[in-house]
Amino acid sequence: VDMTPTNKNDEAELWKDLKNNLKSEYEKAEQELRELDVKLTQCSYDMNKLTQYNATITGQIQRIQNQLESVTKNEIITTYDTAMDAQQRLFLLRGQFEKVSSDRDHMLEFLTWLKQVQNTLKQLVPEEAYTTGVSSKLDSVMMSVQAQEIERQRLSRQMHDGPAQTLSNFILQTEIAMRIFEID
Repeated sequence: VDMTPTNKNDEAELWKDLKNNLKSEYEKAEQELRELDVKLTQCSYDMNKLTQYNATITGQIQRIQNQLESVTKNEIITTYDTAMDAQQRLFLLRGQFEKVSSDRDHMLEFLTWLKQVQNTLKQLVPEEAYTTGVSSKLDSVMMSVQAQEIERQRLSRQMHDGPAQTLSNFILQTEIAMRIFEID
């Protein structure tokens, strides 16, 4: 998209659009941060519940170990399967917590960067520039905005391709291992 202004009115409109786009992007990022905070809180709550459940299962395993002669084979298998399931879910939940926490940290960095761009824009281009036009500064700000968009896309790809793919691969490998255990 060619954003070179043809006259002062076009230049003023570009400045206004840039300012509005930055504001909109900042608001979207703040919303995403709030959503990540909610996910982080939920993950933390779920991890605490699952940790308590895991402790209960561990207590059952210790009881079975102490009373091995009086416990049925099915009870041992059921308790063991329940413990394995709880540990796997806890492991996956911890991975999810770490991913969401990492995403939140990246979003905070992005918000900080956006705020710096907004502040720089305010310093470089005072309000009167929206009506008078300042084409030389527009080029540098446009380059900055393009760099910001490229960085946002890189972060988005990194968040999607890194931890999400690793977690999916781990889940698939776990399912394969569980099937192999069932066969032999």
